[in-house]
Amino acid sequence: MADKKKKAVQKPDASPKGKAASRGEADFLDRVINYIQQNKKKCIIISSVVGAILLAVIIVSVAVLIITGNKPPEKVSDLVDRMADLVNEPASDMDEPYTDGSNRKAKPEYMIRVNKTRNCITIYNAGKNGEYGDPVRAMVCSVGFDAPEGVFQTSDRYTWKIVNGNVWSQYATRITGNVLFHSVTYSQKDKSTLINRYFNQLGTNASTGSIRVMAADAKWLMENCVPGTQVEIYKDNDPGPLGKPPTIALSGTTGWDPSDPDPANPWINSTADIQGVSDKTVERGIEFDFLQGITATDTVGNNAIEQVAVDTDLDLKKLGKYTVTYTLTDGVGHTCRREAAYTVVDTTAPYFSGIKSVLHVKKGDVVTAESLLADVAIVDNNEILSKDKVKVELPELVEGDNIVIFRVADDYGNERTAQTLIKVDVEPPVLHLREGISGILDPNQQVDEGFALSRVYATDSGVEMPQNHIQVQIYQDDWGYTFVYTATDDSGQSVTLTDTVSYPTYSISASATMNVTSLDNAALLQGVSVMDGSHNVVAGATPGIVVQPVSANTYRVTYSYVYSCVLGTRTATAERIVTLTGAAAQTETPPPSAGPASPGPGATPAPGMTAAPPSAEPTEEPEPTEAVMTPPPAIPGEEDDTVH
Repeated sequence: MADKKKKAVQKPDASPKGKAASRGEADFLDRVINYIQQNKKKCIIISSVVGAILLAVIIVSVAVLIITGNKPPEKVSDLVDRMADLVNEPASDMDEPYTDGSNRKAKPEYMIRVNKTRNCITIYNAGKNGEYGDPVRAMVCSVGFDAPEGVFQTSDRYTWKIVNGNVWSQYATRITGNVLFHSVTYSQKDKSTLINRYFNQLGTNASTGSIRVMAADAKWLMENCVPGTQVEIYKDNDPGPLGKPPTIALSGTTGWDPSDPDPANPWINSTADIQGVSDKTVERGIEFDFLQGITATDTVGNNAIEQVAVDTDLDLKKLGKYTVTYTLTDGVGHTCRREAAYTVVDTTAPYFSGIKSVLHVKKGDVVTAESLLADVAIVDNNEILSKDKVKVELPELVEGDNIVIFRVADDYGNERTAQTLIKVDVEPPVLHLREGISGILDPNQQVDEGFALSRVYATDSGVEMPQNHIQVQIYQDDWGYTFVYTATDDSGQSVTLTDTVSYPTYSISASATMNVTSLDNAALLQGVSVMDGSHNVVAGATPGIVVQPVSANTYRVTYSYVYSCVLGTRTATAERIVTLTGAAAQTETPPPSAGPASPGPGATPAPGMTAAPPSAEPTEEPEPTEAVMTPPPAIPGEEDDTVH
């Protein structure tokens, strides 16, 4: 943090309204005001009887002053307003005018600007020809809502003054009419009866017309700004060249103004304080909070950490010893300053970001120091170091495990090492079908990637690989699927495996011809069986029967069996020629044809499936076969192990 520099101050523009009033007008007004002050009760009694008498007194007073040779004011209305204000002001014998014995004709040393927008005051040295000089003091205030804008000259001053609301104020200085600078008000003429809620309004607009300030500021204005001091009340978002001082909050209902310099003030020995400041050692390049562990309180014990300013030329990039100054100036102007010695050191070694703990490569891959450091950063106290500072100990790679050592040191002698295990892999991984896996699917089995991957696993150098190293492509054929698996190891070597699965298929076994003595179902089903895909008889499966006459005593019998899976429905069929012999020949009528048999075990018939109508002519039914899919093209250069 760089040293604070004194800011250039922009002085208010000089203008006719910013210049002091002529001394003749001031003398004239002073004499009139003195007269009214000495005869205030008389004026009030007269005004309460009849207003006309007051007007006559004003006219007579002006006439007398003119006759005696005093120059009247440029605006008589100003004098009338001043008199009316004095009369309307709460009157009390307990008002205590301020008299310091100084010459009332003393030349003002200061000029005052009151910012009604920001509720702050800037005091300037009085310049030449009525111009503003250098700013010397700033005050926080509460400007009354009705305080007029313009340029005025101060007049009366009071150590105690009763104001509107029959409350009291200290250190009052009249600006114009009923508008005064004064302390925050008291419920009684007692310094311990400050109205705290009014005090806590400082920094915001409050009251009707007057301008409230802290007691210490009000006392300074009363003692240092002689009658005739110029006051400009204006509006501006810019608080002024010295900024707006902080405020301070009081708890409770009443009490003392903490800024009051009275020795009896219970806050007189209290001040702002900063705790926790101590000498520290900090690491080069590592940001930190100067206020970490610091506490601060204002004069009345409020937390004031946000008002603490830190001043230092500490450079975190350079080793050395630096002074850090903590300063707190609270709302009543009390200041606490603490100093600490901060030493910047470098005791931390740089570290590697992006170094791989294990690197898998294939036999024949080229590995260099540059390739190992390609994605690595060397960080030293938030600073990126050049890779030229890194020494790499790379052995000649052999099959199996190889250790690479990295070393780096910063400019301050801090060193760090890291290592990478390089595994040289010679053999590609191996894909395996899990034990007990069948190529025949349950008719209701849904097939997806998860199901396909559950059928296989991969090993690399005899160690099972994570499942996420295996990818699968699924191809659907007429009655099943082909799975093409690819497993890739950490060195980039891969292998594929093809697995074909299908849903159950069925066929009907029946001899080509047969002699029967009856055309009932029992006779026609003799020697007929439903066979599964492995040519095993399906127990309990009965095909449907369709009988068609061919010639006398000769019939074509068609057998059918319906089965299905999630891909659809199929029908297995077979035919035979039956000759009726014995007594039934020439006389028996063929029985009604039976429809197709019910679906096979575990299968669900497709909706709307019906038996085929009888054919007038014999047709050759093709023998049922399993669906065949054209396998995907083999990957060049890779093994293709197919499991059937």
